[in-house]
Amino acid sequence: MCACFAAFRRCLPMLPVLLMTALPVGSLHARTAGPFMGYTGVEWADDFGITRGRCSREAVGRALADPRAAMPGQSPVAVFAGVDLDDADRACAAHALELARHGRTVRWSAGKRQVSISIGDDAVANGLPCRPFTVRTGGRTTRGLACQAQVGVWEVTKPPAGK
Repeated sequence: MCACFAAFRRCLPMLPVLLMTALPVGSLHARTAGPFMGYTGVEWADDFGITRGRCSREAVGRALADPRAAMPGQSPVAVFAGVDLDDADRACAAHALELARHGRTVRWSAGKRQVSISIGDDAVANGLPCRPFTVRTGGRTTRGLACQAQVGVWEVTKPPAGK
């Protein structure tokens, strides 16, 4: 048996301990408490499940009822303009634009209807931070480019294909 393999076999039982000391505390589990750092540096108190690939539509709905939701930069949930979704679905999509990594798909249920948004690679258009997206809902697919016009406010700047 090779000497390096024998050394590896002796160290193998210690691997979990070595990994635990090398990783930051909490890195092995999904975060469940904020603040959550948004795409352009905005801190959000709640991720509504986005960082785990889901959106809690009910929690987003409660956040939309907060009076601050009408004030850009102070809203507890991100805003997404220019796409044909109801308020809670649009807020889930906006928060996914804020918090989901590129290449990630975030899913949620709206009654019996399943909704998802997939986030593409980061981009810049007209000097604004942008993210390509694909929203799927009720058998309909909408693609576009969303840019952050102001803090927490995403607007579709490139019309969805086919429109």
